[in-house]
Amino acid sequence: MHNNTNSPLRNHGNPAFWIIGLVFTLIGAPFLGVGLFIWQTQAGNMHRDDHLALSITFCVIGVIFLCVGLGFLLGHFAKRKHIRTLMREGACYDAEVVNAYFSNVRVNYQPGVILECKYVDTQGATRLVKSGSLWRVGLLRRPEDYRVRVWVDHYNPKKYFVEVLDDAITGSVDYDDR
Repeated sequence: MHNNTNSPLRNHGNPAFWIIGLVFTLIGAPFLGVGLFIWQTQAGNMHRDDHLALSITFCVIGVIFLCVGLGFLLGHFAKRKHIRTLMREGACYDAEVVNAYFSNVRVNYQPGVILECKYVDTQGATRLVKSGSLWRVGLLRRPEDYRVRVWVDHYNPKKYFVEVLDDAITGSVDYDDR
């Protein structure tokens, strides 16, 4: 296994999803708490429709926010666990970047960049893989000059992770906004 100080986990598992999940969870919990508080304190007055409707409204909004937030958080942590498992148990190959192109998704008016990479596995077969969207880079001037690591599951080569370290591509990008 390769040891490096620049952890690839820092750049993957999309921290935006973690932040969104945390915000939604932190919004949902007070809504649910207020709804349950109204339900408990007004239990004797629940024959009035306004207290019942208010309590149910707060509880439903809280549950919706909590479910969305926890979904984002669970997805984030599941992806990080998958990456850790591949890096611990999978095969590591050095791959050549053969193409770089803009993704269809833009964040702050900047498109993500996807790298197409090829590597030769232990059976001698050449495989083509794609990285996830990279957000802090533009298109590489000469993609074929760059190498990345690909971590592949031993039993299912469709499960892979392309490790792109920041220092592998910094200073070598062309910010063509098209």
